[in-house]
Formats: sequence, C-alpha cells, structure tokens
Amino acid sequence: LGLQTLTGTALTNHPNYRLLAKFRYKVEGRMLDKWYDHGVTLHGAWTRLGLDRISQSTVMQSDAYKTYVRYVRRYDGQIYWHKNSIFEPPIEYGGSHAELMAKVKVWAAADRPKWYVKEMLQLEKATMKTDPDYKYYLKFLELRGK
Repeated sequence: LGLQTLTGTALTNHPNYRLLAKFRYKVEGRMLDKWYDHGVTLHGAWTRLGLDRISQSTVMQSDAYKTYVRYVRRYDGQIYWHKNSIFEPPIEYGGSHAELMAKVKVWAAADRPKWYVKEMLQLEKATMKTDPDYKYYLKFLELRGK
C-alpha cells in the first residue's frame, strides 16, 4: 500500500489510508466476535485491551477505549435481545468510572428503556437516589435527552 514510512497527515492523506482503516476495522470486528464467542466478559475485554494499565484520567481518550466501547455495544446488544433467555450472556455489574461511562453511552445511543438501565445499574427504587451508581443513570437520561 506504500504506507510503511508515512506518519501524521502524510499517512492520513494518502489515497490508500482509507483502505487500511477499513481493513483494520474489519479485523478488529472479527477479533471482538471471537472474544464474544469464547465468552470474554466486559471486564475481560477491558483487561485484554490493557485499559486497566492506563490512568483513569486518560483512558477515555485512547484507541483501545474506542475498541472497548465497540465491544460493549456488541455485548449489550446480546444482553438486551436475549434478556431472560438461555442465550443471555453473563451480566457484569459495576466497574470503573470509564467502564460505566462506556455502558451509559451505549445505552443512550441504543435508546434503551429506563427500566433496563436501572436493572443494569442495579438501582432499587427505594434506595435509587442514594446509590453511588445513580449518577450514571442521570448521565444516561442526559445523553438520551429525556
């Protein structure tokens, strides 16, 4: 492709760069599909991508985090569409701030119902507003615009 020695804008402006980016995206998608097929949980993906070794202040700006959000989208889709069936993957509750923000962004983008988000955050009606994860529910509502 003639991209080996290029960097920065010279790389991204090259006519073959789009082809390379598309190829990388497809390879990444196949890798994520294999992870799902082998039962890799969300936290397992987090550690495989090395996100547990990146500081919390910069983790959300990394390329690995974008890959993680893509895996969350895939995994959450399976949870939502197979809810309460034998095909439902294991549900992981909690996580770091960045892990929970990835979930919140995916839920808002997918327009998940409020009951689903409350259940995924394990928010009980009686104690919901005092729960530490309530702020993520509020962020979900803000992102969804409702």
